[in-house]
Amino acid sequence: MHQFDEKPMIGTNRDLVVMREILEFEISRCQTMAKSSPGQRWIGDRLVSLSRQRIAVSAALVNRRAEAAKRVVDFSRWVSGNGALSCGDQRPGCPA
Repeated sequence: MHQFDEKPMIGTNRDLVVMREILEFEISRCQTMAKSSPGQRWIGDRLVSLSRQRIAVSAALVNRRAEAAKRVVDFSRWVSGNGALSCGDQRPGCPA
């Protein structure tokens, strides 16, 4: 049992860059599949999902850089990319 009920850290910037590269590869692969087998609705749905994830990861990286440039860094804002990585519930203001 942990003393604090905190979520584990999302990852380092390097982890997020690798995640974004993997997402870009998967997007490219899905686009190729969509060209070779049109009419497969799941491919379009998958592309939308992957694109949203890529936008969130990219936004988190940008927000982390902006937060890190401040004289006093708020670690909780840095970790989540100022909320960019906690948009799974599709709140207003989250990448769609």
